[in-house]
Amino acid sequence: MLYMLGQPKIWFARYRSRILCIGGLALAYIILVLGYHLAVQPDSYSSTLHILCFTGLQIGYAIALWWLFQSHVPLMQEMVSVERQLAFKLGLLTVLTLVCGWLCSGKMHLDWPLYLLTITIYCGWLPFRMSLLLSLLLYALMGINLLFAFNGDGRQALAVWFSLLFVFLVVVALMWLLRLLNMQKKRAESLAGRLAQSSHELEQAQQQLREYMQRGEELARMQERERLAREIYDDLGRSLSTLNSQLAMVAKVHERSPRRTAAELADARQMAAQTLQEVRSAVAMLHPESIVTLRLTEAFMQLGRDFEHANDRISLTLDLNIQLPPLSPELQIALYRAAQEALTNVRRYAKASEVLLRLRCEDEMLEMAVHDNSPVTGIAEQRTTHLDLLNLRERFALLGAR
Repeated sequence: MLYMLGQPKIWFARYRSRILCIGGLALAYIILVLGYHLAVQPDSYSSTLHILCFTGLQIGYAIALWWLFQSHVPLMQEMVSVERQLAFKLGLLTVLTLVCGWLCSGKMHLDWPLYLLTITIYCGWLPFRMSLLLSLLLYALMGINLLFAFNGDGRQALAVWFSLLFVFLVVVALMWLLRLLNMQKKRAESLAGRLAQSSHELEQAQQQLREYMQRGEELARMQERERLAREIYDDLGRSLSTLNSQLAMVAKVHERSPRRTAAELADARQMAAQTLQEVRSAVAMLHPESIVTLRLTEAFMQLGRDFEHANDRISLTLDLNIQLPPLSPELQIALYRAAQEALTNVRRYAKASEVLLRLRCEDEMLEMAVHDNSPVTGIAEQRTTHLDLLNLRERFALLGAR
């Protein structure tokens, strides 16, 4: 049922201009016939020759109308220039109108509907100024025909001319109202088309942005895995190698020096505990669960407690007494991992006894700093510059930080 109801609308939208042209041509023919009957009434003083000539002109006008409607659709919109072919057709209709009016002068009743029809065609096919100028000119010429029709009686001709003025003004106003409505519709359709195109382009841009974000996330994961692999290879491999050497030393000195064996076993246990803590830190850097469940300052406090628990010789001070603005999850994770990596570097390479982790937010600028009291040696400076600090710079560069 809905399909059957929707089909006429689709069919009308497809053939809308053609239907309007046929309807307009039919209405024009009706007006033409009414004007013809008005002109050749029985009380007119026209001869057979006048009637035949008038009929021939009416038929010519009807053919010119058909020619106009077949090749040119009514504009009903803004127009800058007029084609030569259209100008010729409208000129032909104007000439036929004036000749018919001249034949009616003194012999037949004036065919004023023909003038009305021609003015309507002006309003439908020509630009505003041109149609208004030609309509006024044709209406003035109709007044001259009225003067001849009433045998020079200017008062009677002027009375009829003014009585028809209201009809002409109503027709012109209606035509231009339809024209303005159609112009608004055209603009609305154009705006809707541009809006649909912009919406499509926006969807494409969003899709590309999602793809870029996915690629960026995948690249970040790959970089994080590579960095973790380097850390495991450097730190965990070194720790396990040292642990292996210590255990081998224990096996050699066990029979000769029991005290030294106990000391070596204690060092081995400490190295094993340190290695286990490094593995946990590496896993935590991949999955910072505390930053997901806690606020950033609380996550930093938990990170500080874990750091002090694993490093009795280093005192950590947290300066986090600030009110943070809303931060994106990506930025919070990046700050957490940066602090985690900085504290790990202090524990591994620096000979420090005090560390300060400070977070500041001033003038919409967020600053995080990690300071320790250890002297920087050449080896430590080279390692932190080429490995860890490079990872920190790359991580914050992806977020647009300095």
